[in-house]
Amino acid sequence: EDLSMACSPFFRQINLFRELGRLSTIPISRIASVRSFADAPAPPKTINNFVDRARIFVKAGTGGQGSINKSLIGGDGGDILLCARPGLNSLQDVAKTNSFHAESGTRGAKMLAPTKGKDVVIPVPLGTMVFTENGQLIKDMSHANELFLLARGGEGGSFRTNAQHSGLKGDRMHVILELKSIADVGLVGFPNAGKSSLLAALSRARPRIASYPFTTIRPQVGTIEYDDHLCLRMADIPGLIEGAHENVGMGHAFLRHIERTHALLFVIDPHGFQLNTGSPLRTGPDTLRLLARELSLYQSHMLDSRSCVVAVNKMDLPESPRLFSEFVAAVRAAPDLARFHACPILPVSATSGEGLTALAIELRRTVLAARQAAGPEETAPPTSTNPEVSRVYRSQSQS
Repeated sequence: EDLSMACSPFFRQINLFRELGRLSTIPISRIASVRSFADAPAPPKTINNFVDRARIFVKAGTGGQGSINKSLIGGDGGDILLCARPGLNSLQDVAKTNSFHAESGTRGAKMLAPTKGKDVVIPVPLGTMVFTENGQLIKDMSHANELFLLARGGEGGSFRTNAQHSGLKGDRMHVILELKSIADVGLVGFPNAGKSSLLAALSRARPRIASYPFTTIRPQVGTIEYDDHLCLRMADIPGLIEGAHENVGMGHAFLRHIERTHALLFVIDPHGFQLNTGSPLRTGPDTLRLLARELSLYQSHMLDSRSCVVAVNKMDLPESPRLFSEFVAAVRAAPDLARFHACPILPVSATSGEGLTALAIELRRTVLAARQAAGPEETAPPTSTNPEVSRVYRSQSQS
């Protein structure tokens, strides 16, 4: 009988009130000391969240319904715009959202002006290329804070739209966003040259490192910070192999990233490189020669238009000092490597830290000189409440 009474809804409420009364007597200091979910530490952020390509769907807003009897006009649909933000260096957030929809315009109403649907502004990194699905270039977002009208909202319903005064549909399409300009310095080298280790040693990046080819399967971007607060971005791109200019291996996925870098850092293993047991062993000078060849075949002016620095890695190994001297002598004497005769060639070790300070100083000097030679960057006027919007493409589909 006692059990049945305790389980009844009435007595359950009584027990709840008693419990609440007991809790009300607990000192506030004890309650405040209890950790809540809001106070819990945030999960650690991914150190490298670089995404260089994204396929997204955009749908501008539909125009609002007008009124035939009262000759009322509906509001225009909202637009979808891209904004080039200099502070961004990845398309991760855009790729994660994937689909963007602007608001529709309001219906025509008596005594109220039609209201345009709310626009959607998509922030993208400076240097983002916008393509249609068939590869047609729509826009190069190369100016800081530039706004580009990607999808225009539909016109509000009126006598101009159709007999029913219905609002028109806005533009809708899939587009490809591709990031080319990702860093000030691009690391160029065959697999296992130590690019990932060098990036980790020079910057805050934490790439995956192991002793087998193609450790890096996605671009890794790190930042070199100097005492005067200057920061340089350095990118370790997926390993290059022979035939990359023909898209062998990760070919074009690598090469397209270095088209807009200010400088190239060639990372060379003085002990040579051998992709597998069936491949020939390439010496240090042969490695540099092949890398230069792949870049030139992909884009003839790739090397001529960029400053270069050569870092001979793994100087902590016993034979490295002798191999370094032989490498420098061979490069300076080779007619087909004339492009590198005047380039700095520095001995470094990502493992022991040897030569890293000198390398960081040389990269700084090279990048700043390249920036000065390129001239000041063109920037668009700051975004206003009624910005001028560039427009070079519009979908013809209203479906």
